[in-house]
Amino acid sequence: MKLKDWRKTSGLTGRDAAQRIGVAQPTWSQYENGFRRPSPEIAARIEALSSGQVTAAELLGISGHPERHESAGTRGMSESPAPFGPEDSAGPKSMAELRAERLAPQPVTVSVPKDLLELSRKYGLDVEVLLAEGGLPRLREVFKQAYMEHNREGIEWTNEYVRKYGTLSEQLGMI
Repeated sequence: MKLKDWRKTSGLTGRDAAQRIGVAQPTWSQYENGFRRPSPEIAARIEALSSGQVTAAELLGISGHPERHESAGTRGMSESPAPFGPEDSAGPKSMAELRAERLAPQPVTVSVPKDLLELSRKYGLDVEVLLAEGGLPRLREVFKQAYMEHNREGIEWTNEYVRKYGTLSEQLGMI
């Protein structure tokens, strides 16, 4: 079964499926449309997610059709590569199409600290969109705003306490 067909039949969005296997939504889209092959580890995750309806062998381009291996006299998997590329590919591309593809925005990998990623998702932030808007600085800026709003009461209480009683260093006469 094709990856996109499985996802649609399962009622998942591309974003949901991508999150479940731990990749970005644009990466999932590239897998579905045949522009990129997953690593063996990701292919195994997809196979597990689809309960075997989409196999790692299909995703990695390893033919799953049994054939006779002459030398061993046994049946097994062929390791000949399957065709790779978009499903609807209709022959060679024109120079204009190739140029447009080359000039099209390419996906970028951004390393986000694990704790920032987890807390950003906890606060309901769309990490991928924020990274696309302005990279890690934009994510940190919006996260800080969300954190301040989420913890507003505690911050206000602490500020009032310090105004009223001073800091611990001040109370101990260290300053």
